[in-house]
Amino acid sequence: MPDLAGAVHGWGWLLGEPGWTPFQEWPAGRSWRLGPTYLVLEESPALSGRNHDRLAPGLNHLAFHTASTG
Repeated sequence: MPDLAGAVHGWGWLLGEPGWTPFQEWPAGRSWRLGPTYLVLEESPALSGRNHDRLAPGLNHLAFHTASTG
């Protein structure tokens, strides 16, 4: 991710909605935890540009499933 602060801002509130809590923090990344599962966002020094390329290595789709809407 080319903008860790932006990603943390955008993902932090979304992950909090189903109960994920902040877990770890380091200069180039953050993680959230829900039970035994955790999710990591990292800012990679290996970026060649700030444009999204869905064919480049990395995550381009993430789906969540919940048991209910309430």
